[in-house]
Amino acid sequence: MAHIKQISLTNLRSFGKAECRLSPFTLVVGANNSGKTNFLRAFADYAAASALDTAPPPHRNSPDQKALVELVTADGTPPDIRHPLPVYRFDPDAIGKPEAAAQSVPFVRENGEGVTQVIERLREEDSPAFAAIQSQFCSAISEIESISLTTLPTGGKKMIMLQERGLTEKTPLSDVSEGTRLVLALLTALHQKAPPPVILIEDLDRALHPRLYERLVGIIHRIVRDTGVQIIATSHNPYLIDYFQDQPEAVVLVEKKDGMSTLANLDDRLKAIDWDSPTVEEMPLGQMWFSGLVGGVPTLQRKPAA
Repeated sequence: MAHIKQISLTNLRSFGKAECRLSPFTLVVGANNSGKTNFLRAFADYAAASALDTAPPPHRNSPDQKALVELVTADGTPPDIRHPLPVYRFDPDAIGKPEAAAQSVPFVRENGEGVTQVIERLREEDSPAFAAIQSQFCSAISEIESISLTTLPTGGKKMIMLQERGLTEKTPLSDVSEGTRLVLALLTALHQKAPPPVILIEDLDRALHPRLYERLVGIIHRIVRDTGVQIIATSHNPYLIDYFQDQPEAVVLVEKKDGMSTLANLDDRLKAIDWDSPTVEEMPLGQMWFSGLVGGVPTLQRKPAA
């Protein structure tokens, strides 16, 4: 499927009338309760409506008016998405638990369950995909040298083991940091057999060290290029935005005004910046967002003077 290049929302969830452009890898930023999660849900609503002929949920101020999600692909046609689109909210506690062998084609669930099953199946049936996961995972988490699986003595369940540099014994995935588990879940979801055409991720930077962002963004761009999947992820982190310095159109700002969520592409907001200011000229992209110059940040109410 060609990448979705534009989305228009009408009376959907927290949105009144909003639209923006999309990139193969789109980063969505905004204040808490601005509508970022509802933006991700809009794609799932579109898929559900296409498959089941169900109406998406309308804005609470206009419950009797129709909610509408319109998507346009790069070739100018609506995408044919007729199967569920999960919104991934990875739970570190669900990643790395022992799992029984899958009876059908395994997949990564919204909370991260199924990672072990997918890794096992790919290692057995799709060695290039397993090799890609292992290579990218070890590149992102440099202390890890390899991924393997072990069978528990009781119950026959499988468990992912990691070979850490400098250790003689392997470490269960469940015993490493949350960020490490989240990176493996993300890579497994991207490389699983028949992944969703649009992969929706909430809090991409959760539990990750800021110095990992550049490597992770590079890995995701390569996966998008090589596999054709489209990735839309939310974040609150200005350091992550810095790695979109050359692609500000790929950053979407979500704001809420008078109870209605709005959308804007960051490159459009940059056109209104006073670039003659030396302070602005030297400011990284993430700092521009964090400072409030381009919007999409919390509004802080100052206490009245005593």
